[in-house]
Amino acid sequence: MLYHGELMPTVEAQEIGLVDEVLAQEEVEDRALKKVAELAALPRKAFEVIKDHRIEAIKIRYEGNFQSKNESFLNCWFSKQTQKLLAEAAKKF
Repeated sequence: MLYHGELMPTVEAQEIGLVDEVLAQEEVEDRALKKVAELAALPRKAFEVIKDHRIEAIKIRYEGNFQSKNESFLNCWFSKQTQKLLAEAAKKF
């Protein structure tokens, strides 16, 4: 999702904790308001702990892949062919 610009299927997003649940469109607003009220009622420290737990799986997945993905991106971006295309595009501006 981060590197390829691809949309993530809702089931996968739920499995890794990116979303809490998948709802029908007509249920989303009511459930979101209830969730916000629940979170707002928590002490700040509790909210921080919940947030840390929620993003842990995403963080682990990112940290496992970011180095190779960044290298691929940089190799592509700074390749001679890409730099040539960028130089030609810059002339138009």
